[in-house]
Amino acid sequence: MSSHRLEHVGVLDGLNGHVLRRRVGDRPMARRVFKQRLLLWKVALSSLLVVTGCSLLSAEYYVLPSESMEPTIKKGERVAIRMLDGCETEFQHGDVVFFETPPRLVDTILLLKRVVGLEGETVELRNRVLYVDEQPQQDVYANYDAPELSDPDFGPYQVRKGHIFVLGDNRNRSADSRHFGNVPCGLVKGEWIPRR
Repeated sequence: MSSHRLEHVGVLDGLNGHVLRRRVGDRPMARRVFKQRLLLWKVALSSLLVVTGCSLLSAEYYVLPSESMEPTIKKGERVAIRMLDGCETEFQHGDVVFFETPPRLVDTILLLKRVVGLEGETVELRNRVLYVDEQPQQDVYANYDAPELSDPDFGPYQVRKGHIFVLGDNRNRSADSRHFGNVPCGLVKGEWIPRR
């Protein structure tokens, strides 16, 4: 036993009626709780760093050379792309994907566009309103501020199995599925990681 001085706590032990005592300067319960909480914080912080680190390690960085995704992504902005296997990915409306242009085009280039149609859906653009399966969509990302380069109306267009339909957010300044058709999921190389 250590030679700590004992003091009365002033609380009766309910079992035998004795006054509980503790060592002065020694708070074992408070220390134990503090150590447990500190350990939980360390584990939580480590997990967050591992997840963030893995996400950043699997990311590649590119500079967007056009204004096709404005105002979401500005021309010349550096973007992080999480690389993935497009064949194994279940895309959602609103995803921003990084893909190779379909092989029917002369030059293969990499593009960044927003998914607006999934396989089996019918996509149409009428009077600046996006319709999917004849239902108007809340197209909050669409930007029509730039002068129109061509007729803005498009479709209806059926999205084939294993394909997606993509549009640039800057609808009047974007070469997208309205020009080159459906994008095979196998050509998708990654997904944009938005800045937080």
